[in-house]
Amino acid sequence: MGRTVHAIICAFCCMLSLEAAVAVQSDGLEGFPYDACDCVIEFNRSGPLFEDADRSSSLAGLIELLGGLEVATLLDESVLEGPASIRQALLSGGVIGTRSDPVKRAFEWVALIPEGPGQADAMHDIVSHIKPVLGSDRFMAPELGLSITPVENGVLISSEPSGRLRAQVLSGLSEPVESEIPEARRILPSEAGLVVTMKHGPPFGGSSACAAFLSEGDLRLEYRGRFANGPDMPSPSQEALDVEVLERLPDTVIAAMIEHVDASFLPGEEVISRLLPYLVEPERSDERRTRRLVVVAEAGFGAMNDGLRLPAVAVAIEVDGPGATARRQDLQVLASLNNLRNRLGTRAGLQHLPNSDELPEDGTRTIYTEALLDSALSGHPMARCVSVNWCHADGESCWQLYATTPELAGIVERCLKSEPGVLQCVRAHHAGRLDAASAVTHVRSWGAMADAFVGREYMTEFEGAIDVLTEALDGIDSLEWTLSIPDEDAIDASIVLHPDSGPKR
Repeated sequence: MGRTVHAIICAFCCMLSLEAAVAVQSDGLEGFPYDACDCVIEFNRSGPLFEDADRSSSLAGLIELLGGLEVATLLDESVLEGPASIRQALLSGGVIGTRSDPVKRAFEWVALIPEGPGQADAMHDIVSHIKPVLGSDRFMAPELGLSITPVENGVLISSEPSGRLRAQVLSGLSEPVESEIPEARRILPSEAGLVVTMKHGPPFGGSSACAAFLSEGDLRLEYRGRFANGPDMPSPSQEALDVEVLERLPDTVIAAMIEHVDASFLPGEEVISRLLPYLVEPERSDERRTRRLVVVAEAGFGAMNDGLRLPAVAVAIEVDGPGATARRQDLQVLASLNNLRNRLGTRAGLQHLPNSDELPEDGTRTIYTEALLDSALSGHPMARCVSVNWCHADGESCWQLYATTPELAGIVERCLKSEPGVLQCVRAHHAGRLDAASAVTHVRSWGAMADAFVGREYMTEFEGAIDVLTEALDGIDSLEWTLSIPDEDAIDASIVLHPDSGPKR
């Protein structure tokens, strides 16, 4: 792909010296067949987005995480090879369209690049290097798998052998017809330097669009997903979400997320419910819930002898009402542990459970479960750092706190009991923050133990997922995000990525 893209840029230089073969409307991109493409990449004065190599790599990685593998490949840094004038022409207002045919296992693409200034000096060397072949209606470089068609204000480059997509682009350029631009694309910020629009396959339908632009040195991403048959998502809500509690957490945590209790973007409470079924009961009439806080940190002992780092997780649920008592929480945890012990078919690992009267009056309660879980998890390394820890954290609000290590339980309990700062409300269902540098170090250690996490049959996919995630976060110090559900078939997200050179957030 790198060689092909480099050839595309060089061929562009060559074709700009030739007489135009197709008339183009004054705006250059009018008539582009958005509805015929699986994915469309639009550049709009995008140079600043790609000046930093780390930012360029992160941008491509994030787009790949959104499902645009071919798009991420086209956005690889190699697409910017060649003279600075070509780079400027591509990023100032070019557009790339792609389409896949899974039945024929074919991938077709077109790149419409407007004319840029200052290419004349490089013309002759490029022509002698590429040596394109003149066909009936285009120049071709079959050995590189591309064709080149000069147009009035630039050049159209496409995969070779060419397909219907190239013909549709040329037809739209000569006689523009209205192309249906997806709703997800239409509602994105107009100042975006880069916009990527991708169609959804079945069963969801519709499309997603992601816009990228710079703001005060940070990279901002705006995502809009619009579905014909939306996935199972929380009910739409206009209620504001107070995220102030995130400010109270220390820098040592890897990630922290807060959401309306009915949002359920993350499986924190559901995981606890499956493991300890009496712990979380739905719709308790005498206990009201408002927010859920999820905190991820590193288990207190850090890297193990084999280099593996393991996570610690805490879930806190904001509650009020007559049923929101510490005693009720104690009874639910003890009943759940007893149920778990019986389900595992052995009492050897947890021979004694205290009565509620034996628990401390205040602070974190801890029951060590390694012996119980080690056999149940078949020696999985996670059993080495998991215990059951819980408490009632009564500050300005009342929180039911659960954690997998006593250290993290203590950290979160102190934060929840501390004096709150200034109210910080956002229009979102869910909001979160990630220490990207810590997350990369942590997740990369999992590669050495991939078989323990997913089994040998899925090791390749697991290691690949780790690579994609860590590459997407490379060069990023931290990031923040919000998620909202405007209606039952839509999801919106805003992401801010802070570079390594910026202050710790």
